[in-house]
Amino acid sequence: MSNNNATYGAIDIGGTKVASAIVNFDRSATQGRSDILEPIVIDAQSEPTHAKAGGDAVLKTVINAARRVATAAHNRGTPLNALGIGSAGVIDPATGSISQATDVMPGWKGQPLRHALQDALDIPVTVINDVGAHALCEATFGAARYASCVVMAAVGTGLGGAIVIERELYEGRQGVAGHIGHIVHPLAEGLPCSCGSHAGHIEAIASGYGLCQLYHHTTGETVENAYQLQQMAENGNKQAAQTYTKAGQALGETLAGIANTIDPDMIVLSGSVVKAGSLLTNSLREGFADTALPLVRSCSLRIAERADHAALIGAAFRASHSRQ
Repeated sequence: MSNNNATYGAIDIGGTKVASAIVNFDRSATQGRSDILEPIVIDAQSEPTHAKAGGDAVLKTVINAARRVATAAHNRGTPLNALGIGSAGVIDPATGSISQATDVMPGWKGQPLRHALQDALDIPVTVINDVGAHALCEATFGAARYASCVVMAAVGTGLGGAIVIERELYEGRQGVAGHIGHIVHPLAEGLPCSCGSHAGHIEAIASGYGLCQLYHHTTGETVENAYQLQQMAENGNKQAAQTYTKAGQALGETLAGIANTIDPDMIVLSGSVVKAGSLLTNSLREGFADTALPLVRSCSLRIAERADHAALIGAAFRASHSRQ
């Protein structure tokens, strides 16, 4: 583990904004194991991604953000030891490049993040998926800090996920591990997923856009976003409420299937749809209980505790961890 005075840069790249900051960790060794204390986030800033401008333009924004953080750290007298990046898309574990991305960020696929940032800053750079970065934060500093095996389900505009084992992000051979949004569920049959598939991926019904799509598929009516659908449900619209119930049940069944497979200590729920209230999570818990094996039903389902700067903290932690 790196020393107590180490300073890390962190960048969180999403379809809407690029956030960046300096992150420090206070560490103390106890009984031969390093306990991670409260992370300190310094000089956090964000700027629009302007994703529609294309992948090359986004990469320039990221490089500029990294240089800003490096300069800020140098001016504080604490040069960066390494840079951690959490990015939307599938990350190639071997190269740190974007191996797959959705249409939300055109031209992002193929961008050589690690190589470009190492050239720009001349320091070690680690790149992981942004949901993976959030999951690392929760598994180390948040709701799952005492858990050994953690699954995260991030229910926002889309449906992302991650698996963390003993504070290590499990990425899989191709970096696809944890992308739970692309597990098939019969309720989503025929509906388009953000990946382009019509195979019935759970994201097509149990995400911000998926809830709207399921409502339209069921009623023929259109809503602008999940927030509008939520307001309708809370104001007594039965079909809107049933949409949340059905989607939550389906997502709970999907998570139970994952839990039956890997037997985690905890499943952490995060994302804007989860934060909006219990409409989805109540039925999610029911679906989980109905489908999980008896021994797996005791798996704790917890709401994420870390909201501010979670992906930045997780990305910086990965950068620090990679230097052990």
